Amino acid sequence: EGVENLRGPIATYLLIAFGLVYTIYGLRCAVKNKTHRHVLPDGRTIMHAHAESGEAHEHAADNGKRSRNVFWGLFILLVLGPCEPLIPLVMYPAVTHSTFALISVTVSFAVCTIATMLLATFLGLKGIRLLKLNQLERYSHALAGCAVLMCGIAVWALPI
Repeated sequence: EGVENLRGPIATYLLIAFGLVYTIYGLRCAVKNKTHRHVLPDGRTIMHAHAESGEAHEHAADNGKRSRNVFWGLFILLVLGPCEPLIPLVMYPAVTHSTFALISVTVSFAVCTIATMLLATFLGLKGIRLLKLNQLERYSHALAGCAVLMCGIAVWALPI
């Protein structure tokens, strides 16, 4: 019970810290780097930034690798996330009913969660394509960090 009481505040402070660090990182990259474009041999255009070192550089056709640090940061935040509603939903069928009830509740929760995430992402991407945000692309990391920071502050400040 003691660990459970500390888990929420720890997750909140980690969310705030991650958002703050990511916002600072994004602002640093936006100020330090200049955005430029490259046209690849297959006709696609890549717009990104590099530090001004004056060195030549090349680009692969896959737009670069994704950072593993982002994965681990989000994984830690999700592991410490608010899953209290799921615990009684899974424990009650396990104790009072059958294994089938436990599996049914777990699968239903997983399917609904994944479907909601996919739908929200799909609609968000469709909506964002309607906006012309090329000028804000340089600040995308800073804006994402600021959004995470604001979520953490909201969880901390509001009785959620």
